[in-house]
Amino acid sequence: MGSGPPHGMLPSTLGMWLRNPALTTQALLLQAFGPRTASAAATYKMLFADGPPPESVKRHFARGAAEPPRVGFDLLWPDLPGPTWKRDRPLLVLGAEKDFFISPTMVEATARVYGTQAEIIPGLAHAMMLESGWQTVADRILRWLQQTLGGNGVRS
Repeated sequence: MGSGPPHGMLPSTLGMWLRNPALTTQALLLQAFGPRTASAAATYKMLFADGPPPESVKRHFARGAAEPPRVGFDLLWPDLPGPTWKRDRPLLVLGAEKDFFISPTMVEATARVYGTQAEIIPGLAHAMMLESGWQTVADRILRWLQQTLGGNGVRS
């Protein structure tokens, strides 16, 4: 769900920089130094399409922390599936239409690497499970689990 692509985040970061250098700077500050270094307005714009009110953004991200530098560095480079990956494993690849970090094109590239189809949720952004349309995403995951597991232990 909006996860970093196996070809690494470097292409995504460069694309973000070209689309919106000021917001990308805020995103890098947020990642490196935590939520106190990015404005609430920038955080809101990065993570939400229509999003909750800014008070909700502050409440959710006040508990956040900077990512360890190693995580950010590791995400930049490719991490393709190894030789033990079996293409017949079921995998649901979801992305959000308005994701600032992981564009639908990147989500589709991830799906191709794993031999499946991407599904892009319209109208949502990176924090899709915190947006008003979160139920659409949850329902899709539930349907996928029911179809994939044949209803074994998955109730709606």
